[in-house]
Amino acid sequence: MAEVRFRPGGLLWLKLPIMAEQAFVSFDLCGAGLTVAAPRRVWTDHFVRVLSRFETENAVVDAFHCVIREDASPTPPDGIPMTWEGDFLERRAGRLYETEAIEVVEVVGHGHVAIKHAEAAAEASMKPGSEAAFSFTPLMCVLDAALRSAGRVLIHAACLALPDRSGAIVVCAPSGFGKTTTSLALARGGFGLVSDDASIVEPRSEGPFVWGLPRRLKVHHQTVAMMPWIGEFPDTWNDEGEQAIDTATLRDLISISDPVPVPLKAVVVLGSRSDSGHRFALLSKAEALIRIAQDNVSNSSTGVKVWNRRQFDAYAELLRSTPVLQLNAGTEVDSLPAELMTALGQLVPD
Repeated sequence: MAEVRFRPGGLLWLKLPIMAEQAFVSFDLCGAGLTVAAPRRVWTDHFVRVLSRFETENAVVDAFHCVIREDASPTPPDGIPMTWEGDFLERRAGRLYETEAIEVVEVVGHGHVAIKHAEAAAEASMKPGSEAAFSFTPLMCVLDAALRSAGRVLIHAACLALPDRSGAIVVCAPSGFGKTTTSLALARGGFGLVSDDASIVEPRSEGPFVWGLPRRLKVHHQTVAMMPWIGEFPDTWNDEGEQAIDTATLRDLISISDPVPVPLKAVVVLGSRSDSGHRFALLSKAEALIRIAQDNVSNSSTGVKVWNRRQFDAYAELLRSTPVLQLNAGTEVDSLPAELMTALGQLVPD
């Protein structure tokens, strides 16, 4: 069992049991702390890959702690009802077990992570050699829990700074609905791309602030056809017609902004593609909440758990204080940045 101790000055550190190899990383997620301890670096490297911009040598006070252990035969804890079974986004078989106190995410055949929200802690038991199985859904669940424990909320949305950098917008839509294409078009026209897929909202007394989680872009071959300025891609498209590229490779072609909290100026919800020009309209807060909740909040066979209710409440509060636009984007992507700025100026109150 890992041991948590205090350093002078209130900083936390984690003492691992003696092992042949030890790995420990700490992240400062704009004020939300996360520490990860594991028997080997190959486990913590997944977190570094996603969160390298936020790695720090000093642990954050009240940080969320995740301990990863290797187990040849990992078994989910007894007495926790299974509430979901199916395939995760990465096409691995998964199961979810939940009570009001604990959430267990299992990658079938590889292991599981048990998240204890009230304790701001997670414990993962994974088979040796199953490192890749931990690299997406279980990792993102730990990240989500760490942010929630610090009062932040993760939302499936792109984050882009406004051209004058006075704030940012989030672009919300389910996977495959065009967030990356929209983000690239806006960043080509002066908006600052922070993330095309994951944003973090922080409630503040003066209004919500937002920042994005930088990651590799998953670009669809149709996007490349619409935006020839991106350049040529090797013929290595996956089954969804996508391939990943580093944002840094586009730095000379688009505007990129740092992941720091800035005021959230508007929520843009993507609608269906327009056959003509771009169309913008104010969207009711109720309709926007339904769409965002459907894409972000889990609802299992045993009902909506307390942490999901808090997530829903956070989205409702976010929308209560933020203007919401629906965008039905047309095919002329080059005109989108200027037309969106005009729509924000006309439809969004100061």
